[in-house]
Amino acid sequence: MLFYCIFVINSTTGHMNKKLRFYILTALLSMGAIGFYSCAPIDKSPDSFEIKNEPYDLSFQQRFYPANKPDIKAYKNALKKVNLAKSNRNPVNGFDEEWTVQGPGSAGARINSVAVQEDNENVIYAGYSGGGIFKTTDGGVNWNPVFDEQPYLAIGDISIDPNSPNIVYAGTGDPNISGYPFIGDGIYKTIDGGQNWAYSGLAETGIISRVIVNPDNSNILFAGAMGLHYERNADRGVYRSLDGGESWEQVLFISDSTGVIDMSINPD
Repeated sequence: MLFYCIFVINSTTGHMNKKLRFYILTALLSMGAIGFYSCAPIDKSPDSFEIKNEPYDLSFQQRFYPANKPDIKAYKNALKKVNLAKSNRNPVNGFDEEWTVQGPGSAGARINSVAVQEDNENVIYAGYSGGGIFKTTDGGVNWNPVFDEQPYLAIGDISIDPNSPNIVYAGTGDPNISGYPFIGDGIYKTIDGGQNWAYSGLAETGIISRVIVNPDNSNILFAGAMGLHYERNADRGVYRSLDGGESWEQVLFISDSTGVIDMSINPD
């Protein structure tokens, strides 16, 4: 293209002096050099994209799927680092006074799940899309966080065992896929009303939308799993436990792109 332009200029400007033609040729060559360098690949370190794969970059990477598959392992490792840093804090050298809630009460995130204890309606659990679980024992007058020590604070569902109210299950991950979605790592269980939590499995399911306890047999549980929302995989559907959450079996799988958003159990 560059030589064609020079040919046209030379053939149609027979009376153009040599000095003017020199300036035109110089300008065209400069434009060609600029175009060449602008198209040249940018030199970047080979792993810079992976190095930046910290938790809050995950959302942006998900939108590039399938051209790019986010590194879930890096995401989990980053969360572990954050929690390790929290556990290593020295309160003696820092602020050691008690924190008090000053408001505003409307701040936080979406509430995805509310669970009320059947035999005591003053006991309520509220699960947030990105803020963990809060519990009240006085009908909502006062609330306290009971899930902050866990690495994943997105809560999809909370289920209280109808036969043992101190046993509570929390499914992690945000079922309401928004512009900035949060994944989870399965189900957690407490046997003391939220004071302590133990991991119950289903780490690869991404988002737990519902946990149901069989009212006739508390060892039988059902969990609805949406799976990772940006890729096809088999870790989704309905899972069942026959031992109170110690182990799980996938009992319904429709396809690698079909998850479960809600479930209900027949009370009879």
